[in-house]
Amino acid sequence: MSGWAARRYARVLDDNVPATLSTEKHRIVRVFFDHRTGRTYDSIAAIPGRRSIDQRALGIFLRIGYVPGHGTLFEGVDCLPGGCELAVDASGWTVLRRFRFAELAGDVAQADVGRAELAALGARRFVEAVAARFRDADRVVVPLSGGMDSRAVLGALLEMTDASRLNTYTYGVPGTSDYEIGNSVAHKVGTRHVSINEQALEFNEARLLRIARLTDANTDLMQPVVWLRVLELFGNSQFWTGFTGDGLGGSHFLEAGGDTDEAVPSYVAGETGEIQYLSPSELRREDTWGVARETKYDGLLSRREAVWFENHVERYTAHHIFLHGVEYVNPFMDDHFAAFMLSIPPELRRGKSLFDEMLTRRFRMLFQLPTKDHGYGLTNRHARHAAWWLEHSARKALFRLVPGYVRHPRTSYLDFALAIRRRADVRHLAENAFASLAGRGLLDRRRLENLLQSHLSGRANHAPTITLLTSLEMAIRALCEEPASPGPSVSASEY
Repeated sequence: MSGWAARRYARVLDDNVPATLSTEKHRIVRVFFDHRTGRTYDSIAAIPGRRSIDQRALGIFLRIGYVPGHGTLFEGVDCLPGGCELAVDASGWTVLRRFRFAELAGDVAQADVGRAELAALGARRFVEAVAARFRDADRVVVPLSGGMDSRAVLGALLEMTDASRLNTYTYGVPGTSDYEIGNSVAHKVGTRHVSINEQALEFNEARLLRIARLTDANTDLMQPVVWLRVLELFGNSQFWTGFTGDGLGGSHFLEAGGDTDEAVPSYVAGETGEIQYLSPSELRREDTWGVARETKYDGLLSRREAVWFENHVERYTAHHIFLHGVEYVNPFMDDHFAAFMLSIPPELRRGKSLFDEMLTRRFRMLFQLPTKDHGYGLTNRHARHAAWWLEHSARKALFRLVPGYVRHPRTSYLDFALAIRRRADVRHLAENAFASLAGRGLLDRRRLENLLQSHLSGRANHAPTITLLTSLEMAIRALCEEPASPGPSVSASEY
């Protein structure tokens, strides 16, 4: 199984006849099993009949902002684990074989290799991963931000074709690092570039209902609204992504220590914080419902980091980024490149040490421009970096003094804290969603009212909780109340 080709589906389940299916490794493309029908589907929206909210899943959703592992928000519906061969029949599913990157680690030749040579080898493997998937430059679409991952994807593509044939886009808010740097990179190399100002996006119920169906509604739906504009602009293109490149590089590096029984509650505790619907006394450290314990990273990463990858990346990040029916190319998660990055000595993953060196050396021209995390520090342009640091420090200080009028340079995208208070469309969306949620009996009416009013008055910032609960209401409307879209039961074919 590889994680690249577009998924092809075939009907596999006849009455009471077991079937074998294989799932894509990173759940960029997802498969769901419905216990009521005993069949598999390529989206939650395709499952016939009406669904109801799973109370256990709702508890973890309200704690960390998404449902980890193979659970979903919907009772009796499982998101099948990625990178597995499974046996499926009407009674359920069983993992027959699970892919692990450790199986490929023996292919990583690192013995007696110096750091510079190792960096060159890693960069070469990444470019090879891009080259293996590159076909038609005119269909390529690459997002550009202030970070490193998407810039590295562009750098590799520029070794294969002229910039004038590549489509790029940047989305965000003018004045922030992601937006300004992403635009600067595109202008420097001369791609066919589009800037999407998120302040001009319309937020309404219809758009959120569509996003709920396209993402399977496992987490916040407000940020992914921008993808509807991207699809309007680029249509049937091939979308290249830097999905979790920095994670492979070591941005979330966690030291070894402990076993699975320690790693799982540690993971849940680490994910808890932004969502403030539950009070501290209601947060139970032992509440680890649904967290995946077996991972494709076992044997290479610490147990804590492996559990984080399997749950956070596949069930939170992927649901923000990957829509049904869209063709994605994800070179960082190429089997052999990923195995290389996961097999290097821990001290070279800590702080993305080798990863940053690989990319800045191979794509030196692109990294003459700053990155949002390092400024010009990665290329030793000391004078330019000092000026960049002073400018960013001044903007951060102004933000603290007048936060409603100066944008923090590290605000990646739309500031929903301000949007909820100042934009009529976002505020009305939240108010209507909260009123509807209060009438459902799922959540406490008084708590909902207090949380929203506390934010609107400026006494507290509950934006992440408000957008999550608004998303919950939209998920219920899109996937519990509305009839399912027509479609047969399906199975993932081999890639």
